[in-house]
Amino acid sequence: MKERELQKQQAQENIKRLIAEVDANPYDEHAYYNLGAYLTKLKSYPQAEELFKRALNVFEEQPQRQDILHYGLGNVYYASELYAEAIQEFQVVKDDQLKGDAFLMMAQAYYAQSDYQKALAFAMTASDQLTDQTPAATLMGNIFVALGDFTHAQEYFLQVVNQHGDDLEALFGLGLVDLAQGKDDNQYFIKVKQLDPAFYQKKEAKLADIERFLQMQAQKDQTK
Repeated sequence: MKERELQKQQAQENIKRLIAEVDANPYDEHAYYNLGAYLTKLKSYPQAEELFKRALNVFEEQPQRQDILHYGLGNVYYASELYAEAIQEFQVVKDDQLKGDAFLMMAQAYYAQSDYQKALAFAMTASDQLTDQTPAATLMGNIFVALGDFTHAQEYFLQVVNQHGDDLEALFGLGLVDLAQGKDDNQYFIKVKQLDPAFYQKKEAKLADIERFLQMQAQKDQTK
């Protein structure tokens, strides 16, 4: 059996198991979340959205148990690139254990919409609440790159790399900083290519964006 067919079969078995867990525990919000999150992972967004909305109705009289479902639905919308809808769902989350993650997802949604100031504010809030600050620090690095503030971008990417030396996103970010600073021998890009050539190829569009930004800055400097 081919690998793709095996993966499809495994996914179907996992869905059956997760549906059985919902059927066995119809008043367990985590059972709904696990199924919805798995459907989201499989990019079955309409099914995941329908499930989370149905689950929210089940717990209509227990709003404290809806938090994880709002979070799950927000992730569905985020993955579907419906960022305004995603933000609305994440804003509803009040649970202390989920709040940090919800703030981080709001930051990512604002970043995806190029609203960098709001993205930065929510990323900083998320960083204060999350035990693992790596995702927030990486996002803040990317936000500062988008704002053209390469000094602060470098600071946040280095925070990540100092703790996780092979973090691809942060290493690539440091490569962007070196590019912006005009360094020819870009060791960070070389390392990313060695660790994961496919990741580097996917990120190459960002290189063109940075080069365009630097050209625009150079033109502005010439007209001053």
